[in-house]
Amino acid sequence: MPQGFSCGDVIPPEDAIMADVTMRSLSDEAHRALKLRAAQHNRSTEAGMRAILKAAVSPEVRPLLGTALTATSQEMGLTNAGWL
Repeated sequence: MPQGFSCGDVIPPEDAIMADVTMRSLSDEAHRALKLRAAQHNRSTEAGMRAILKAAVSPEVRPLLGTALTATSQEMGLTNAGWL
């Protein structure tokens, strides 16, 4: 497994385009806290920051396909009548 990834991470394909981000004016206190947090999770500081950013922009609950389809069909007024 590539360094910086955990079992639950999706490993991007080799040809995936990855963005570089530069953060300016980060306080020493915040940097120390990020380093400590990363160490507590057995990650590099960079991997820890990636995990924090990913969690911040990921949906809290992954929508389930069946639930989404049921809601959509109910909104459209579709029923199971005629299927039985």
